[in-house]
Amino acid sequence: MKYNQNIKYILLLILSVTIVIILTASKSVSSITKINGGGSLTGTDYLAITIDNKEYFVQSNTWGGAKQKIISGGESVLHVESFTRSPKAKPWDVGSYPSVLLGSRYRGYGVTKNSGMPIQVKDITSIRTGLSTNRMKLSNVDANTSYDVWFTNGREYNTANPDLAVLLMIWFGSNNVNPITSAGYTCKVNQPSYTTACPTHGSFKYKGKTFYRFAGSHSDGSIVMSYLPDNPIDEFDFDLADFINDASAQGIISQKMYLQNIQAGFEIIKNGKGLTINSFYADVK
Repeated sequence: MKYNQNIKYILLLILSVTIVIILTASKSVSSITKINGGGSLTGTDYLAITIDNKEYFVQSNTWGGAKQKIISGGESVLHVESFTRSPKAKPWDVGSYPSVLLGSRYRGYGVTKNSGMPIQVKDITSIRTGLSTNRMKLSNVDANTSYDVWFTNGREYNTANPDLAVLLMIWFGSNNVNPITSAGYTCKVNQPSYTTACPTHGSFKYKGKTFYRFAGSHSDGSIVMSYLPDNPIDEFDFDLADFINDASAQGIISQKMYLQNIQAGFEIIKNGKGLTINSFYADVK
């Protein structure tokens, strides 16, 4: 009798694990069904929303001086209602990064609930994530679509000790926006195509796509590693841990560093009106 009970317990355990694996593997950005909360944002405002019952922040993030209004909630995570460049902006200057975020905002100004971060790189098992946008449908937009993923040397990430170490960027595509490289944004030539702008670290083959690696320094002293696809993408589900592991193999990210946040949005230079994030998710394990 006890033997039969043990067999029953083992079978139930196997079934439970199998169900969890199936549910995890089947999650995709196209299956996101429920966005709660939202509102309108301007300037550097942000607000909390839930996507399939998990909290995220949506931020206007006009760090480049643009005037911008975004709408969040309803049928989309965020929608750029209006965008006006700063009159002082140079032709290549990014005016804003409207985005959705999981984890800690820049320098710790707000933290989402139950994000799984901060987490040391060596302890990351997987980060299943997905993003769906409409950027490829808007031909007149000068912008990119990009994940911004921030790492610090220590666990603390606050106003007194931002301790920024690495910014990992996963681009989905770009129009007239170039990545940071060791020679700045232009590789000392006139507006190169973003896939040929001094890729000093070769390429990364992933899920049938080729991502070119670019490395340079951010204005705050942190290192930036950008992955740019050979063909633009509007919707993609992937494991962010695979890119983190590749950046580690390139000597950019240390296993001792801490992952602080995962953001996805648009770096806009001009004509940003209409840009939309349809859905997004990230699960840190």
